[in-house]
Amino acid sequence: MNLVPFITRAVAIDENSTQLNRILRAIRTHLDMDVAFISEFVDGHRVFREIDAAEGCECIEVEGSDPLGESYCYWVAEGRLPKLIRDPADHPLTAMLPATNRVPVGAHLSVPIKLRDGSVYGTFCCFSFSPDRSLTSRDLSTAEAFAQVAGELIDDALERESESQRTVERISLILATRNLDIVYQPAIRLDAPGVAFGRGARPLPG
Repeated sequence: MNLVPFITRAVAIDENSTQLNRILRAIRTHLDMDVAFISEFVDGHRVFREIDAAEGCECIEVEGSDPLGESYCYWVAEGRLPKLIRDPADHPLTAMLPATNRVPVGAHLSVPIKLRDGSVYGTFCCFSFSPDRSLTSRDLSTAEAFAQVAGELIDDALERESESQRTVERISLILATRNLDIVYQPAIRLDAPGVAFGRGARPLPG
């Protein structure tokens, strides 16, 4: 079993998790909503990568997933639903989405997270269980600003993940081919002439 993708992704996510959770908590409490999350679109599914929720709200869980076509996130990213939904009843498409009644979804803000290469990573979302007609375009602008910051953090994490994966694969190749050289490294005394001790080391080839 190739553990490289799992190891490198875990490291990258761990380094950014605290910062992303703070961003989610900030937007959720600022807008007085029930749940905020960051999702990733993966192989036809929406995967919840980070979540912040009010106490007692356990409708979704980290690493949980559902089909893209059943999510608000997907249809927002496709331009079929607006980023700001004050009440799902205002938009006929929401009646076809299971989450509308299952969660339930009331007010909903969703912003696609775009990476530096132009691809869509997923979405930055927050929602309430009840409609909220007090939400404004300014609230959407706030969510878009937070989504941009989150996207930059995710981009940085993906770059580190890629670099870590290259390093792990390089080490794995060396171990598999036993392509190792022993180099003698002397430790020079500072208080008198001569060598204090020596050791063998196996440097990674450049």
